[in-house]
Amino acid sequence: QPQGEVPVLWLSDNTPFAEGVAIRGGVPICFPWFGPFAEPNHGFARLLPWEFTAHREDTNGVELTFTLRDTPETLASWPHAFTLTARYKQGKTCTI
Repeated sequence: QPQGEVPVLWLSDNTPFAEGVAIRGGVPICFPWFGPFAEPNHGFARLLPWEFTAHREDTNGVELTFTLRDTPETLASWPHAFTLTARYKQGKTCTI
Protein backbone atom coordinates (compact mmCIF):
# COMPACT_ATOMS: atom_id res chain seq x y z
CA GLN A 1 0.00 0.00 0.00
CA PRO A 2 1.16 3.59 -0.44
CA GLN A 3 3.14 4.97 2.49
CA GLY A 4 0.82 6.19 5.23
CA GLU A 5 -2.24 4.41 3.77
CA VAL A 6 -4.15 1.43 5.14
CA PRO A 7 -3.85 -1.97 3.42
CA VAL A 8 -6.46 -2.63 0.73
CA LEU A 9 -5.50 -6.23 -0.10
CA TRP A 10 -6.01 -8.89 2.54
CA LEU A 11 -3.34 -11.53 3.24
CA SER A 12 -3.70 -14.30 5.81
CA ASP A 13 -1.03 -14.44 8.51
CA ASN A 14 -0.98 -18.21 7.94
CA THR A 15 -0.04 -18.08 4.25
CA PRO A 16 2.92 -20.34 3.43
CA PHE A 17 4.89 -18.93 0.49
CA ALA A 18 5.76 -22.25 -1.15
CA GLU A 19 5.67 -23.52 -4.72
CA GLY A 20 2.41 -25.31 -5.53
CA VAL A 21 0.53 -23.79 -2.56
CA ALA A 22 -2.20 -21.20 -3.12
CA ILE A 23 -1.69 -17.85 -1.40
CA ARG A 24 -4.57 -17.04 0.96
CA GLY A 25 -5.26 -13.42 0.13
CA GLY A 26 -4.95 -10.86 -2.61
CA VAL A 27 -6.80 -11.32 -5.89
CA PRO A 28 -6.51 -14.89 -7.21
CA ILE A 29 -6.31 -15.68 -10.91
CA CYS A 30 -8.71 -18.58 -11.50
CA PHE A 31 -7.80 -20.33 -14.78
CA PRO A 32 -8.79 -22.39 -16.71
CA TRP A 33 -11.83 -23.10 -14.53
CA PHE A 34 -13.52 -21.67 -11.46
CA GLY A 35 -14.78 -23.85 -8.64
CA PRO A 36 -14.33 -27.51 -7.74
CA PHE A 37 -15.17 -28.88 -11.20
CA ALA A 38 -11.72 -30.34 -11.70
CA GLU A 39 -8.49 -30.61 -9.76
CA PRO A 40 -7.11 -28.34 -8.51
CA ASN A 41 -9.94 -26.10 -7.30
CA HIS A 42 -10.09 -22.85 -9.30
CA GLY A 43 -7.58 -24.11 -11.87
CA PHE A 44 -3.83 -24.42 -11.94
CA ALA A 45 -2.81 -20.83 -12.78
CA ARG A 46 -2.80 -19.67 -9.15
CA LEU A 47 -0.46 -22.52 -8.15
CA LEU A 48 2.21 -22.12 -10.83
CA PRO A 49 5.20 -19.78 -10.97
CA TRP A 50 4.62 -16.89 -13.40
CA GLU A 51 7.37 -15.27 -15.46
CA PHE A 52 8.13 -11.61 -14.66
CA THR A 53 8.06 -10.09 -18.17
CA ALA A 54 7.92 -6.29 -17.89
CA HIS A 55 8.39 -3.36 -15.53
CA ARG A 56 7.55 0.31 -15.91
CA GLU A 57 7.85 3.03 -13.30
CA ASP A 58 6.89 6.71 -13.25
CA THR A 59 5.71 9.35 -10.78
CA ASN A 60 2.26 7.69 -10.60
CA GLY A 61 3.61 4.32 -9.44
CA VAL A 62 4.83 1.06 -10.88
CA GLU A 63 3.42 -1.37 -13.45
CA LEU A 64 4.48 -5.03 -13.32
CA THR A 65 3.61 -7.63 -15.95
CA PHE A 66 3.68 -11.39 -15.44
CA THR A 67 3.10 -14.13 -18.03
CA LEU A 68 2.06 -17.78 -17.76
CA ARG A 69 2.28 -20.11 -20.76
CA ASP A 70 1.18 -23.68 -21.34
CA THR A 71 3.62 -26.45 -20.44
CA PRO A 72 3.52 -30.23 -20.90
CA GLU A 73 2.14 -30.43 -17.34
CA THR A 74 -0.72 -27.96 -17.96
CA LEU A 75 -1.55 -29.56 -21.30
CA ALA A 76 -1.96 -32.91 -19.51
CA SER A 77 -4.82 -31.52 -17.39
CA TRP A 78 -6.22 -28.96 -19.88
CA PRO A 79 -5.31 -29.79 -23.52
CA HIS A 80 -5.21 -26.25 -24.93
CA ALA A 81 -2.32 -23.92 -25.69
CA PHE A 82 -2.52 -20.58 -23.87
CA THR A 83 -0.64 -17.46 -22.86
CA LEU A 84 -1.95 -15.48 -19.88
CA THR A 85 -0.81 -11.96 -19.04
CA ALA A 86 -1.43 -10.31 -15.68
CA ARG A 87 -0.61 -6.61 -15.40
CA TYR A 88 -0.59 -4.91 -12.00
CA LYS A 89 -0.52 -1.12 -11.67
CA GLN A 90 0.31 0.05 -8.15
CA GLY A 91 0.34 3.65 -6.99
CA LYS A 92 -2.25 5.77 -5.24
CA THR A 93 -4.73 3.31 -6.76
CA CYS A 94 -4.44 -0.36 -7.70
CA THR A 95 -5.42 -1.78 -11.11
CA ILE A 96 -5.24 -5.42 -12.19
